[in-house]
Amino acid sequence: MTAFVRNIKTNDFYKHLGEDVYLNLRTGEQGNVPEEKAQKIFRFNVDLTIMIFNNPEIENLITKLKLSNGTEQQ
Repeated sequence: MTAFVRNIKTNDFYKHLGEDVYLNLRTGEQGNVPEEKAQKIFRFNVDLTIMIFNNPEIENLITKLKLSNGTEQQ
């Protein structure tokens, strides 16, 4: 099962692609995030992971609608 995480500063959802690679579901950008940094900026989103596992189209909706988990935090 692919894990989905949330950036605690921007509330954007990311898909963990393996190793240290993450894909921003809203922007489509992907990149390497070292494990130490990932532990500081990402939180696993168990609910989203389960929802997408049960209905993969949710991932496409997030991308097409450019959804995040709310507004940016200051």
